[in-house]
Amino acid sequence: MKKLILLILLLSLSNSPIQASYPFALDPATKAPLTTRVKLKMTNTGLKIAQFLKCNPYYIFNDDNCDNSRITFHLMLGAFTGHLTMKKFSNKKISILGFLLGTFGSVLTLKVAKKISNFLGKHLPQKILSTIKPNDIKFISETTIAQYTKNYNSFLKKIIKDHPYVKKIINNKIVVYFLGKTKEKTQSEQHLKSHYNLLDKSMEKDLLNNNTVRCMINKIHTKEQEEQDKGRYTFVHAQQWHWHFTADLFKKLWELQYNEIINDYQFLRFEAKNSKNKKNEIKKRTNAINDNDRYTIYMQKRADRLFMNHAIFGNLGNSGSFSMRYFLENFDRSNINYSVEELFETLDLKKFYQKYETQFEQLRKLHEESSQYGNMLLLSFSENQLKNSVIPTDFGGDRINETVNNTQTYNTKTILDALRNDPEQIKNCDEIIYCAILTQDLVLDPKNGPRIFSFNVTDEKKFKAYEQLRDEIFAKLAQDIELAQKSTNIVLAS
Repeated sequence: MKKLILLILLLSLSNSPIQASYPFALDPATKAPLTTRVKLKMTNTGLKIAQFLKCNPYYIFNDDNCDNSRITFHLMLGAFTGHLTMKKFSNKKISILGFLLGTFGSVLTLKVAKKISNFLGKHLPQKILSTIKPNDIKFISETTIAQYTKNYNSFLKKIIKDHPYVKKIINNKIVVYFLGKTKEKTQSEQHLKSHYNLLDKSMEKDLLNNNTVRCMINKIHTKEQEEQDKGRYTFVHAQQWHWHFTADLFKKLWELQYNEIINDYQFLRFEAKNSKNKKNEIKKRTNAINDNDRYTIYMQKRADRLFMNHAIFGNLGNSGSFSMRYFLENFDRSNINYSVEELFETLDLKKFYQKYETQFEQLRKLHEESSQYGNMLLLSFSENQLKNSVIPTDFGGDRINETVNNTQTYNTKTILDALRNDPEQIKNCDEIIYCAILTQDLVLDPKNGPRIFSFNVTDEKKFKAYEQLRDEIFAKLAQDIELAQKSTNIVLAS
């Protein structure tokens, strides 16, 4: 009671503004205060109350993208309501509530804090809202904004509605929270800034609450930037988790059979080397680019295409083509599967399969149990590969034209260059689907095709057990193949 009376007395003091300097973030690595400081105009009253309580409502923490620490929404409320209401005590009731929320938010019950938040969102005077400038919120961390947006956004919505420039800052910070910071414009960054409002709220909540998935997204975006910095063009594609297992084993078998190491590539189809006529493959690819295969049987056409998004959150507004949703749900449109025995047979190694059949079944189960999500691919094309194998399409895989600066084009490079620099040049750019034409002379060639990187979220212990058993099996298999080859050579020599 004595403290409450003292607070009321302090609130009656002079309100002439003074300058106060506060540290506004912590270094993600050391958790020490950053040297940069932000000047906040406060009243004598606000400063004296803060000093009296020996606390700082402006101490906004900024955690590392992959840190498990979470910032509570109370700090966000303190940042907005505390900072803004302390600047002008035009409404004593709101000022007191704002200060108390910013100061004691971390100890208030969820129910009480939410009520105060809703009250402030409805009743904060326009004259206080009108004082907001971009610098008033730039010091708030991306993590804090994401946490606030997730649960208690009535106040934030009012600010955004009245102040469009605040929306731009908020969206930029949300992008950094999901994708990580970038040095240059990337396809995923530009897309999410323009289309974040399309993100399904249930998925948004799942992503905000799931640090492991968000860390994976950060890694994909980092690789995207690295590839684009090299002058390459990237796409994402999600597939069921079992395809990672099939591709992983096929790659190992391929390396044994053809005595070549495969780097930065994941197999998309499971065929022996040069098993198809090269001229026919080139013709198939050329027909697709020139839109001369429109009347090809639908299912055959889909089998010869890999449907992709140009951004990590591409096709946000269309769940049927949204790779991130497929990843989270461990789903895709495929309706076939390959047994391990079939992979051996494809590469003419079937005679070695039976000896390891039981171990491969054990390996398959380990892999299946290691993740509840799908497998995310980042495909990176050179400019020449892009020109000769990727087209914008409709849902069925037929080539379409897009309008870039009032000009119709199906040139994928022209479209992606526009999306990297100014997505507004293309109407409904979130709806564009891209297809890689799958032929052995280009995309399906592990040596001359695009770089393909795999990203996933696994149970670390189980996946390590999978990798260990896999390596043990293939080490023994390699010895068997080598002995068989030596025996064959001896027979031929004799």
